[in-house]
Amino acid sequence: MTSLNILKSPWPNVKSAVENIEKYMDGMRQTYLLFHAFDLNLFEHTVSEIDTNTLSKELGADDVMLQMFCEALASIGFLNKTKNGFVNSLETTTYFVQSSPYCLISSYNGMRREIEGWHSLQTLLKNGPKMLNRTQIFNEEWMQGIAASAKSGNVQNVVLDVSDVIDLHSVKRMMDIGGGHGLYSIAFSALNPDMEIWIMDLPDILPVAKKNIFLYNATNVHLIPGDFTKDDIGSNYDLIFSSFNPSGSNISMIPILKHALSPDGFLVIRQFKEEIKDDAVKNLGWNLYRFDDSNYPRRRFSGPDTVSIDQYNSELISSGFEMIRRWDFDEVSEITVMRLLGDR
Repeated sequence: MTSLNILKSPWPNVKSAVENIEKYMDGMRQTYLLFHAFDLNLFEHTVSEIDTNTLSKELGADDVMLQMFCEALASIGFLNKTKNGFVNSLETTTYFVQSSPYCLISSYNGMRREIEGWHSLQTLLKNGPKMLNRTQIFNEEWMQGIAASAKSGNVQNVVLDVSDVIDLHSVKRMMDIGGGHGLYSIAFSALNPDMEIWIMDLPDILPVAKKNIFLYNATNVHLIPGDFTKDDIGSNYDLIFSSFNPSGSNISMIPILKHALSPDGFLVIRQFKEEIKDDAVKNLGWNLYRFDDSNYPRRRFSGPDTVSIDQYNSELISSGFEMIRRWDFDEVSEITVMRLLGDR
């Protein structure tokens, strides 16, 4: 039997293993800090400076534990510690207080579902993904979360980028296909109030767009409830806009889009970059749940009929489109502008 040498260190060095585990644990700790702050509605109580004794009474919490809880939230930037207590940071007031028009709390409900899935991973490894109906995820609440995230910068920047490529004042009719929350259409209409815009999406999704149209008084934006993969989307559009939905990745949609566009009409597609669809850990998280009608396993941000951006663009060009411009929009997505040439 070979004896161990207590003076000989193992290889690889234990430091990197411990540091990695601690890094992962830090992420978990910070996630739970944030979600429990949401559950307590804590940030609604810290809009103005408040001492922890008063705060503990308002929340029905132990004052010592709450003090440490607030200290921890301050250490990661969600609260500011003051002489007399705590107050929200500017970021928290902007994005995590319910009265803010940019509140992101609703967008975290989907993350909660994924956390529940990770908690059940051992069971899912044995039995397979948990089966869900699509409406349990793709519903009004889900769309509200997407809207909250979108209007915090994405909508404004996307529309301004597109306006640098297309003269929007030449566009009279636009279709926002799968437009969900309606914010892109509303932003386009703000740049050209004479443009008539239609949003097509599922009936369970469109109430979010209806609320936003009223909120922003976008009287030239109209709603078409329906399934754009099956129902008529209309015709003679000068511009069709598609953001993060199958119309911009499913080749079977190309004839539908082509028929709906006027000659020389524009097709603007925003899609996730291919490389972010291949993260192995996130792909596992993507497959913790399964829909009745979905293939399994699924690639992140992809469906059973999804093709790569390059392949989709190639099919568009073969179908009579020309590429006007393609660019990286941010770290996770890119935008392509195509134009339909001549007679169809």
